[in-house]
Amino acid sequence: MASGQSIRFRAFFGKEPVEWDNKVFRSAAGETFRFSQLAFYLSDFSWYGDEGQILHESGRVELLKADSEQDSMQIRATGKAKRLCFRLGLDSATQVSGETRGPLDPALGMYWAWNTGYIQCKLEGVSSASGGKNGQFEFHLGGYRSPCPTDFPVCLSFAEAYRNQEIRLNLKPLMDAVSLKKNWSVISPGEQANRMVQIIANAFETAETK
Repeated sequence: MASGQSIRFRAFFGKEPVEWDNKVFRSAAGETFRFSQLAFYLSDFSWYGDEGQILHESGRVELLKADSEQDSMQIRATGKAKRLCFRLGLDSATQVSGETRGPLDPALGMYWAWNTGYIQCKLEGVSSASGGKNGQFEFHLGGYRSPCPTDFPVCLSFAEAYRNQEIRLNLKPLMDAVSLKKNWSVISPGEQANRMVQIIANAFETAETK
């Protein structure tokens, strides 16, 4: 990747791209649903070259969002990187820093309170299996205190053959792991949020765009 390029992030369900508020998907348990919006924080970026050398490190924070009006997200790329590592979410130092500018502005809808911090990842949608109002489900996943923090490292490699590259977040493992009939609303820190964000962190992958 040449300097100045951007890398696109897109949400998928298995091998199918998510169409927000439109396409219906089915979990392994047979529950059907549509996704309406996704938002998550990324931070602490490190770009590595062919021989594992660090090309660039940045502590910047990115808030990526996707919905029916914007189906993909982007971050800036640096150098001819073969590997990218970042943190899904915000570390505890950022959570308690008091910084409220840019992507950390509470008006963006990702901040809970001083003792619970920021939502690391937000996923919402509609399902007939959900007991929520109008069939809505909501996963507002966060928490930075031990023993259930919700920030996790992610490292991805890029194949040299890729001319155009994107990073995909596969939502299928998460939806296969939850029951919307039992848990249509997860909106507080704890073991469940911790487990769900771990699943999301393991669901990023690189792919060639066509």
